[in-house]
Amino acid sequence: MTYLLHQNIKHHAITTPNHIAFKSGGREITYSSFHEITNQLAQAFIHRGLQKGDRVGICLNRNIESAIAVHGILKAGGVFVPIDPDSPQSRFIYMIDSCEIKHLVTEQAVTKKLDISARADVLSLYGVDSAEMNGLSWEDVKSLPVEQPNLELLGSDLAYIMFTSGTTGNPKGIMHTHYSGLSYAKMSADQYELNNNDVIANHSPLHFDMSTLGYLTAPYVGATCIIIPKLYSAMPASMSQLIETEQISIWYSVPLMLQQMLERGALEQRNLDSLRWILFGGEPFPLKHLNRIINLMPHAQFSNVYGPAEVNQCSYFNFSKPIVDHDSLPLGFIWENTNALVLTNDNQQVRPKEIGELLIHSPTMMQGYWNDAELTEGAYYHSKHDSVIEKKYYKTGDLVYYDENGLLFFVGRKDRQVKIRGHRVELNSIEEVLLAMPQVNSAATFVAETEAEKFIVAVLCSKKKLEIENVKQSINNQLPKYALPQEFIFLDELPRTNAGKIDYKLLKAQVKDDARSN
Repeated sequence: MTYLLHQNIKHHAITTPNHIAFKSGGREITYSSFHEITNQLAQAFIHRGLQKGDRVGICLNRNIESAIAVHGILKAGGVFVPIDPDSPQSRFIYMIDSCEIKHLVTEQAVTKKLDISARADVLSLYGVDSAEMNGLSWEDVKSLPVEQPNLELLGSDLAYIMFTSGTTGNPKGIMHTHYSGLSYAKMSADQYELNNNDVIANHSPLHFDMSTLGYLTAPYVGATCIIIPKLYSAMPASMSQLIETEQISIWYSVPLMLQQMLERGALEQRNLDSLRWILFGGEPFPLKHLNRIINLMPHAQFSNVYGPAEVNQCSYFNFSKPIVDHDSLPLGFIWENTNALVLTNDNQQVRPKEIGELLIHSPTMMQGYWNDAELTEGAYYHSKHDSVIEKKYYKTGDLVYYDENGLLFFVGRKDRQVKIRGHRVELNSIEEVLLAMPQVNSAATFVAETEAEKFIVAVLCSKKKLEIENVKQSINNQLPKYALPQEFIFLDELPRTNAGKIDYKLLKAQVKDDARSN
């Protein structure tokens, strides 16, 4: 029985020892070698004093070592904590201190950017080749015993903490156990019928929850995972060439990467018949771009993947033909072994077409937020029957509705629902209308205010110059007057997070700075 995230690696090392487990940047490692090196790394941590449940930071660029670190830490009974190598110093220190991290897997390229040596409580630095550092090199690790440590671990033990942005400004640590992580690996493998013949592209950095398909599901089924180096993100044509060369069968990314390949990836010149599933999520995918991709890849199946990092994934919408029956892409259906509630503000079940907040109960659900009992308690809704608590649901903060056919549709975020002159306005709905314009490549909206009023600002990116009056005329009949943007700003591109999502906070600050300079 498999109840730990790393258990299947030994099985694959025995049954398919020469099968490639991970590839990245021209390098590759078989399941047999992967099993041995992760055992050796686990031995290294234990020899250095790692105790069950200790948190271990992983601050690496996308490479094979990042996968070795994940499973080596798990085999040692540790909890891996992904840290963005591009983190500001303050965020890096906050995560190190908050999790009491004493061991860190890193590399010289990262240590040059972050003053890691200033953190007295970081005792060990693995993978650093400099003799000046207090740690082990990978060559040191490879000299250790190859036997897997014999530890008593349970499915309920903590496996990883993934930090995301918090509403207070400090990141919040989402705690996942072996049980929740393995539940995701099993359910995603079943949903998309993954097997050891698949080649799964991992485009996401480790600190982004989409990476779990590559780092956790791929080794669960014995597939090959291609960890795509960051450099490829700036070269869409190289990305599509990689899909063709490596015969990638499963693609998973934010819509932005697919849009960039559509515009600059020379897709028409590639043989992409190896692709059988194209998964995407993280933010809405404009239908005009999506349908173009579908027409270029008629052999592939597509899936709109939805789920906050707190629950990994909870819904899917699978399709293979252009979307013509809906104005926006559905979230689809709640996946198996998962319960969903859609509740109004007074906790009543919604009727069809009525908007409410989506709540999820699933085995893939997080254990809670690291070191924050109050935030954890506030994240859940407890269903009751005859005053007896039945289930605990995670409150996603996402506003949705069911159509008459039982399809789930995303409306927007509760925290992006604003009031303008007494009217409730969904900023995401305005963006959908703007994105429907043929000339608009991307769009974002936010609320600005003066002493007298609040108003909506629309930021647009387009290949050709747009006239504001033409934009206004196009949207006037599609939005109520109170939801019409009062200010339009044109940029070459929108600021985005490392995960590829629109960075609304940075966008707002950027627009303010531009206004001051003018």
